Amino acid sequence: MPDSRDERTKSFAEKQHREVAAGEVLQTPAQDELSHRIRQKWAVDTHVIAAVLAELEQQLSLASLRLAFRDERPQGAALAVGRITGSLAGMPIDLLLIVHPDGEIYPLRRDPNAGDDQIQSASSSKMSVLTADKDQYETLILDLMGVE
Repeated sequence: MPDSRDERTKSFAEKQHREVAAGEVLQTPAQDELSHRIRQKWAVDTHVIAAVLAELEQQLSLASLRLAFRDERPQGAALAVGRITGSLAGMPIDLLLIVHPDGEIYPLRRDPNAGDDQIQSASSSKMSVLTADKDQYETLILDLMGVE
């Protein structure tokens, strides 16, 4: 048994790390199938989101709307992450669409002037990537940008 507090803390952290790693490897077939369906739908939806952004740029050209979309590498438990950057009337836009393992899309707003630590939940509405369509993405993006 470890004698010092540091050794006990290190031992506990290593045990937690092993348990988490084992949990990720031991997904059930149903979880694997759901993750696969979510990733497939997200791959299609990235094109839908890009088309929505292009349409919004045309519709809001008088407000000097400029948008770009990137499908980013997911981190942590997320299955997918999309990032929308740009500007509206000279104000910076930096939005994240994080797809969780249950398929829910969690939209976050990042303050481009405050650094990576300033991320906040941007919407309380829930949306599943498995059922999301073009109109839902457009509504979500307009809400996130504060366009009424």
